[in-house]
Amino acid sequence: MKKYLSVILSLFIFLCMSVTVLAATGGSEVWVSSAKGNPGEMVEINISLGDFRGIASLKLGVEFDIDTLTLVDIEYSDSMPGYFQLPETYNELPVALNWHNVENIRCNCDFATLTFKINDSARDGEYPIDVGVYLKDTFGYNNLGEIHPYEFPLPYNGIVTVGDGKNDYINVTEIDLNKESEIINVGKTLELVAATEPENATNNKIEWYSSNENIAVVNSYGKVTAVGEGRAIISAFVDNVSDSCVITVRKAHEHSYLEMNTDSDYLVSKASCCDKAVYYYSCSCGKTGTEKFEYGAYADHQFGEWIIVSEATETKDGLEKRECKMCDFAAETNSIPATG
Repeated sequence: MKKYLSVILSLFIFLCMSVTVLAATGGSEVWVSSAKGNPGEMVEINISLGDFRGIASLKLGVEFDIDTLTLVDIEYSDSMPGYFQLPETYNELPVALNWHNVENIRCNCDFATLTFKINDSARDGEYPIDVGVYLKDTFGYNNLGEIHPYEFPLPYNGIVTVGDGKNDYINVTEIDLNKESEIINVGKTLELVAATEPENATNNKIEWYSSNENIAVVNSYGKVTAVGEGRAIISAFVDNVSDSCVITVRKAHEHSYLEMNTDSDYLVSKASCCDKAVYYYSCSCGKTGTEKFEYGAYADHQFGEWIIVSEATETKDGLEKRECKMCDFAAETNSIPATG
């Protein structure tokens, strides 16, 4: 009787424990394959799941060298039921691979195939494909329907081997900027251009740096923006070779339009017999303002043709007259001698 009681008690304890046994157990792994190719070629990397027992949601993050590899396609396996989600972009790392299901599944199968293009500028070498698991988004359910996370050794790696040793790396030996120094005002911009030698160098990607970003900043294309007074050195680097340009930033000029410059560049209207010449006020830097001033003397009258007022006779002088074309009051008269 005691023997039967002992068996029943053991069975009862086992059943109680089994209620909380996790459907998601340890030992699960992610396998990442490797591939080999030359610049310009496509290679495939397979991601597989091993010994997943009771998985309901899985999120993987993929990291790789974006200067060497370009991810062009993701194809999820049809051997797993459930729902897959493609990332919005393949260009931001890590690239997220998402899968979920309404219930636990047990799988020992392919998960996804990633297709990479080896960039034309890629140099020979081995480049890892790192696959990590987002633990907070990867879980299964226990027999009570409670969520339980998975635990993994991280990360998992595959390798893309580029080249066969014939694509040797060619270093940049010289960088030459289009300017050695420049003076600009706060708020202004400057375009720097870097030329590299030799032209067939493997890597011609320029890295730009500013010695003081409180004075001048530079973007990835060599565009410099002056932000504060002082001096900064803008440098271009590649393969441990560099060249620099010294940027001196001055306070932005504040225009003051007080100059009465009578050069023709500032002339609004010429002088006439009615009005003096009119000019724009200008700044000491030469910029033209909007306010105006008069300057100089009136111009001479602009008389028109003589018009006969009265004809001359044998015994009496005649009269002719002309008027200013610019004003209504200036006129001149002239006597026409008698004809007798």
